[in-house]
Amino acid sequence: MLALAAGALLSQDAPTAARQQALLYPPSTSGSATGRPNPTPVETGDSLLLQGRYQAAIAAYAKSPSMTAEIWNKMGMANELMVNLDEAVRCYNESLRLNPNDPRVLNNLATLKEALKDYGTADRLYRKALRLDPNFAIY
Repeated sequence: MLALAAGALLSQDAPTAARQQALLYPPSTSGSATGRPNPTPVETGDSLLLQGRYQAAIAAYAKSPSMTAEIWNKMGMANELMVNLDEAVRCYNESLRLNPNDPRVLNNLATLKEALKDYGTADRLYRKALRLDPNFAIY
C-alpha cells in the first residue's frame, strides 16, 4: 500500500508542469544559468523519493521553509521504505499533530502498526481513515 501512496505522491502534490520539470531537471541544475526555475524542496524530495533515494528525499523535505503535515507524511513514507520504523512513526505522528484527520496519514500509520503487529491500533486507524474518506480505495 505504501508503494501505491509513493506512486501517487506527485499526482496529488504538484501541477503537471512542475512535476515534469522536477523529474527532467534534477536538483543540481542551476535555474539562473539555464533559465529554468529551480525546483522547490518538496519537488526535489518527491523526485528523489520516486527514484528510491529515500535518505536524500528526507534531506530535501527537511529544507522546506515550513514543515507541513504533508511534508511530515512524505518523510514518514521515506523512512518506512528505508525500514526506519521508529522515525517513520514519529513523522506520521507529527503529521497527525498538525492535521489529525488526514485519512492518508492515518492509513500510512495503520500499515506501519500492522507491520509491527500492533493489530488493535492498526484496525482503529484503518477504521478512522475509512470514516473520514469512505471512497478511497486503498483503505
